[in-house]
Amino acid sequence: MGDSKPEVLLSGSFWFNTAPDSSVAGFFEKHDILEDSLHPYVLGKITLLPTRLLDLNSLPTGKDFNRIKGDPRSLLSNTSLTLVETTPGSKGQYIALSYCWGQHLPYTTTTTSLPTHQTEGGIKYAHMPKALQDAVFLVRYLGKRYLWVDCLCIVQDDASDWEQEASRMAEVYSNAYLTLSATRARHCGESFLQARKTKDRHIVSFVDCSKTGFDLYFYYDDLTMSQSLQNPT
Repeated sequence: MGDSKPEVLLSGSFWFNTAPDSSVAGFFEKHDILEDSLHPYVLGKITLLPTRLLDLNSLPTGKDFNRIKGDPRSLLSNTSLTLVETTPGSKGQYIALSYCWGQHLPYTTTTTSLPTHQTEGGIKYAHMPKALQDAVFLVRYLGKRYLWVDCLCIVQDDASDWEQEASRMAEVYSNAYLTLSATRARHCGESFLQARKTKDRHIVSFVDCSKTGFDLYFYYDDLTMSQSLQNPT
């Protein structure tokens, strides 16, 4: 480095231990991971907001759902939300959704629907695919305000917007307060908050002295079978 020719030539990979936004960052292809978790660059990256977010502020929150009998998501049936644009460099907390689109395109934001989606209450909860509805429910149940979903926060038929926002997706997921992974939904039209499967089990009902009774659940499991049954004498 410098103007003088070095006496010893070195070969290999070189990187600089500095923040990627430093004045010399552009001269190095690789950067070492910053060890200091409290470095201003690290803290600043954690809270940066994406370009657009779904604002759920008008929807019920956790305590409201706890008063509902049956499916608490029913409380959202007649609600709506809004797509908002953030100020560059603005900070805050948001939750991101990772999911599978499936063969059919989900409910999206396009150049035509963008003005409507940005109008207060322009996105109807009832019109959203079930995976997105589940995400909205969980965000509000946790008491958070903002949700990022690619199909609604990226203008899908705007090539320049899609290219710009798609290039930032890794940053969007890594900076999120929480990322919901809808791995149980095969496509966006399927709920990922399904009833969880249990092992095949048998039920034996008992009646106790109070006559209220109780049910005993049990299932056969080779891994927990007693030693005496595995080696009968």
